[in-house]
Amino acid sequence: MILPRRAPVSSTGQALGVLGPDKNHVSGFTLLELLVAVSVFAVIAALASGGFNSVLNTSSHSKEQMRRLAQLQKAMTIIARDVEQAVERPVRDGFGDRLAPFIGGQPTNLLEFSRTGRHNPGQATRSHIQRIGYRHEDNVLYRRSWAVLDRAQDSEPIEYELLEGVSEIEIRYLDSNHEWQDQWPPLQVDQDNALPKGLEITLDIEGLGAIPRLFRIRGFS
Repeated sequence: MILPRRAPVSSTGQALGVLGPDKNHVSGFTLLELLVAVSVFAVIAALASGGFNSVLNTSSHSKEQMRRLAQLQKAMTIIARDVEQAVERPVRDGFGDRLAPFIGGQPTNLLEFSRTGRHNPGQATRSHIQRIGYRHEDNVLYRRSWAVLDRAQDSEPIEYELLEGVSEIEIRYLDSNHEWQDQWPPLQVDQDNALPKGLEITLDIEGLGAIPRLFRIRGFS
């Protein structure tokens, strides 16, 4: 009679070399769990990407606004430097016609006037007075200057772009009676050679809105 072989036992009496049914089971993720994990990761990645793009867009917009504000500040400084040094010096145009010291109110050629304080680093023989103009076209404000006061027919101004994105410009002129005029010289004949006491310029800037600025003419308080 053959007896069944007994499994060896340990000193504690527990059988050795016999594995329970759960010892051979390998745990892992089911397909459903993987799909859920991938979906959650995709949602988190989409949110993170959207937030990152939003930060980049905000940073780019802020830099553009800072650039435009710096350009606006520079333009206002140049305008103030010109206007505040206006002087009563009429000039002749290319046809010999007289032009008033200060002209304003035309739709395109906004301003034209004589100003003092022209730089002369080379000590050239020339006047310290210069004729300055401003014009507005295609949402751009341009500054103009002439090399001579009394022009010939071939006297062309030097022009450069001062400020972009200007959709509209309004200018008012303060006369000696402290009344605002829409053009200069005003209709009164006795004001033809006079300068305005000051002017108000309102620039309508795309993305920034209407920005007014007051300028005082030198010699007036």
